[in-house]
Amino acid sequence: METMVASDIQQEIPGESAIFATPGSRLRWYLYIAPLIAMPLLLLVFAMLVVPTNWFEEHSGDPFLMTLGYGALLHGADCKIAIYGDSTAMIGVNPDVIAQRTGLTTCNIAESEGMSMVNGTMVLDRFLENNPRPRFLVFFYAPEDLDPQSQRRNTYVTTFEAVTWRFQQPHPILSMFALMRHP
Repeated sequence: METMVASDIQQEIPGESAIFATPGSRLRWYLYIAPLIAMPLLLLVFAMLVVPTNWFEEHSGDPFLMTLGYGALLHGADCKIAIYGDSTAMIGVNPDVIAQRTGLTTCNIAESEGMSMVNGTMVLDRFLENNPRPRFLVFFYAPEDLDPQSQRRNTYVTTFEAVTWRFQQPHPILSMFALMRHP
């Protein structure tokens, strides 16, 4: 007893393409791919609009956002000693104690390590542009922060605050391009 199987599969002919896209299938493909491309772009635009707002700072629950870029915001501060560094300087150096022991006004403009990783010395540069030159500039970092390449793989270092601060700057589009260059 012989069995025959019927099939609608066409055999490929050498030199011809086996799959021909019909206009309907091409449209379905575009409708499928469009949201995949549009969603990340819309999220980026949304972030550029929401992140710089005071509402975001208040509702984020991140205490570092309240003092973000403090050194860059100071204008005319007469700091004879300026302390700059990572979070170890932020919480480990009390400017009042230094001022009391030295008799020199002291400002602590340290930021989290993520700020240094993403923005370099931008906060310090703005502080030095907008204030009288300090007599002493103290850099205070944790030893592991002196090797930025190893810090990029450190999951305990967050760059969230740095990206937030960057989007709060006057030109968010330029900040976006700067952030795209950062790995």
